[in-house]
Amino acid sequence: MPETVRTLIQICLFKAKPQDLGASVNLLIVAIAATLGLFIARNARLLEDDVLLISLVQAALPGLGLKLLLTLFSKSERWLQSATALYGCSALLLLIIIPFILMSDGGALSQGNFSLTQIPIIASSLWYFMVIIFIFRETLEISRVLAFFIALVLELSFATILLKLFGDQLL
Repeated sequence: MPETVRTLIQICLFKAKPQDLGASVNLLIVAIAATLGLFIARNARLLEDDVLLISLVQAALPGLGLKLLLTLFSKSERWLQSATALYGCSALLLLIIIPFILMSDGGALSQGNFSLTQIPIIASSLWYFMVIIFIFRETLEISRVLAFFIALVLELSFATILLKLFGDQLL
């Protein structure tokens, strides 16, 4: 497992590729479970109701989006390693964000009150977006620009789905 964590860190630093991870269903399950657990921990601090359901949807959407992309690009055989990279990197970056969320007032940004603890949250979120672009570029063998636009459309779609399903909880 330490080698896997090292590889995930290297992917987050753009020094390794998703295909450098071992293809293991058990590893994917651990990565998904870690991501889900961290979503629950984060959402428990930020939300009042439906924490588990919102966390499940947040954890499911990236995997479904990745599966759709792999099918559209005829690269379905890359699911295991790319999904492991996506969920593993998500878990690592959530580990960075959660302490800052715990230190800050969860609603401060939406209320117009900005604090220094929100800078790492914003930076980590942007870093995660860049990691998604990197994973898409490597997995789908596409240009950075196309990977950027695909990631942007997916993230906006995920946000729209979450707002349609749980708008009263998220706003």
